[in-house]
Amino acid sequence: ELNADFNIDRFEHRVLFNETEKRIEMHLVSTNNQRVTVAGREFFFEEGETIHTENSHKYSLESFREMTEPYFSDVTTWTDSGSKFCIQFLTKK
Repeated sequence: ELNADFNIDRFEHRVLFNETEKRIEMHLVSTNNQRVTVAGREFFFEEGETIHTENSHKYSLESFREMTEPYFSDVTTWTDSGSKFCIQFLTKK
């Protein structure tokens, strides 16, 4: 679509937990110095340089409820046995 010439074998996937932001971050890490063209523009990557590709934010049940309370009512929550994952059902006010 953008006539990109990324060689995916020259990147590694890295996942980090950013404690300060309470989020999981995904990065592509250049495994060597390289040049990539996208839509006719050149981009240079040094070995170890990253492309920040995604954030996955994590909320406690309490912080999620506080964030959504002004906009939703009747919040129903289902969690796994260790309360590490949940599904939230919300009804718009």
